[in-house]
Amino acid sequence: MFPPITDFAFFSHFTRQIHLLLFFHRQSVSLCVYISIHSSGKQKEYQNTRTTSARMEELPLGYRFYPTEEELVSFYLHNKLEGTRQELQRVIPEISIYDIEPGDLPQLSGELCRGNTEQWFFFTPRQAREARGGRPNRTTATGYWKATGSPGYVYSSDNRVIGLKKTMVFYIGKAPTGRKTKWKMNEYRAIEVHESSRNATSKVCMFMIF
Repeated sequence: MFPPITDFAFFSHFTRQIHLLLFFHRQSVSLCVYISIHSSGKQKEYQNTRTTSARMEELPLGYRFYPTEEELVSFYLHNKLEGTRQELQRVIPEISIYDIEPGDLPQLSGELCRGNTEQWFFFTPRQAREARGGRPNRTTATGYWKATGSPGYVYSSDNRVIGLKKTMVFYIGKAPTGRKTKWKMNEYRAIEVHESSRNATSKVCMFMIF
């Protein structure tokens, strides 16, 4: 049973647009429909849906959660750091990501994102040694995560740097001779913060597994 669609209203705060990807199969034709909450025409459609008390279970199977990187940092990560909007746990849960094998992560995703088949999102407390400037322990029981490439930036819609992004690949075995797998993840850290969360930026990161 899905929650009322009105439960998703909080997604619009601090965001430019949010997409729910819906797949309709009718007469052997697949249609891909993007519902943009802030698009003027679609906004009316969304409001009309709310006034008729439509519920998420009336939506077809196959909806997906595809936030932009700006939305991940400026809305989800910032609200997590500030301790606001506890309902975000239903979308992005908090786990100790390095304690879990990547193949087990999809089933631990947020209850509102269980339909995702390509990417999954999690909050993870930063390790104490990393918060002090040390190197984090990225090993699991069967392998390890290895950073690839140089860290990048996450930008806002007005071109401000709001976060850092680091991409990692999972290897089976022990470093440095492990076998590379298909599993990857992006780590997101906030840079620009509100005063209330300034002391919390070193405590939590966000990860996208894909």
